[in-house]
Amino acid sequence: MKVFNLCAKVTKRHLVSLGVYLGIFAVLAVMLTAFNNTSQSLSFEAVRPSAAIVNRDGESALVRGLEDFLAGYADMVKLEDDREALQDARFFDAVDYILIIPQGFAKDFSQGGGTLEKNTRFTSAEGRYADLLVNRYLSAARAYRQAAPELSEEELLEAVKADASVQAEVEKKSFLESQPIDESFQVYFRTLPYIMMAVLILAVTTVMMVFNKPDLRMRNLCAPVKLRHVNLQLALYNVCLGGVAWLVLCAMAFLFYGGRIQGTDVRLVLLILLNSICYLFVCLSVAFLLGNFVKDGGGQNIAANFISLGLSFLGGSFVPLELLGDSVLQVARYTPSYWYNHAVEAISGLVRFDSQALGPVFISMAIQTGFAAAVFSVALVISKFRRQRTEGFASVKTEMA
Repeated sequence: MKVFNLCAKVTKRHLVSLGVYLGIFAVLAVMLTAFNNTSQSLSFEAVRPSAAIVNRDGESALVRGLEDFLAGYADMVKLEDDREALQDARFFDAVDYILIIPQGFAKDFSQGGGTLEKNTRFTSAEGRYADLLVNRYLSAARAYRQAAPELSEEELLEAVKADASVQAEVEKKSFLESQPIDESFQVYFRTLPYIMMAVLILAVTTVMMVFNKPDLRMRNLCAPVKLRHVNLQLALYNVCLGGVAWLVLCAMAFLFYGGRIQGTDVRLVLLILLNSICYLFVCLSVAFLLGNFVKDGGGQNIAANFISLGLSFLGGSFVPLELLGDSVLQVARYTPSYWYNHAVEAISGLVRFDSQALGPVFISMAIQTGFAAAVFSVALVISKFRRQRTEGFASVKTEMA
């Protein structure tokens, strides 16, 4: 295992640069998931908007009933009847809904009229919900007033309160067997292709640059170790190197977000990990291909950053696939990173584990494996062609000299 040990020594000399990339990715992962702190839950809870009522009509049974009814569904906020205070409340989103009851509203309402002043953001769902509650109460009161004018005001409000408080029975069903995968965990594994590709290109090409130096190649050809054994040990080391990188990156995922996936179906997590292993082979094959061309550290860094960033942007690692344009998606489908993220999205949306549901996931994984096999085959052909070229044996100083 002399070749294997030599590869380990070469990698050891470059642990600092590889550690820098891992550190940058750790910071990047934290930043990307900093705004995804909301945990998903399978339970349903009714939304309670914040609302404020400014009563300019004085005490009346109608207004008092409206306030009591709205307080049952919303969090009431007290605001002063001051123009500046109301403007500040809306500007800083202190409340979702402001209802102003003008003077004489109860009297006008009893005569079939009456208008209210409402203030809410156009895009606020909570504000619209509060407005629906107000309209629901007033519509019921108006209907009772027209249908039974002989009822006293107290009797009318009691009837309205009883009708408006009727709730429909809702049956909640869950189609998931467990908690879904946490959003932060998904974001981490969506960005994983970037750092995995960059680190493995740097690590693999660093070793291959040493063995591709002409002087060392000629020495290995004269050595008692067969070339086949040299290539096998080199390939074994690259696979082990990729496995170590994968373990470190996955360990970081469980270190940062392991607490957020408690209760998640283990099968979902295993599928995410299996998908990342498929992309690991893609990274190794691309790194092996580049190892036939990279000759110095400058070209090495350019290749690592350009390819990792390019594939990550096209594949949807930094921008969700649904936000990419059609023309970009047409190009992205020819990249393995697209199918990696496509599999991540498919796994995250699984609600069952039959063949029909798992089909798209395994198809995406198979496509990634096909990319890896194709790139590796091309790399083998190029490597054999370069070995047969006499120009490749020019005298060049090696790193190990």
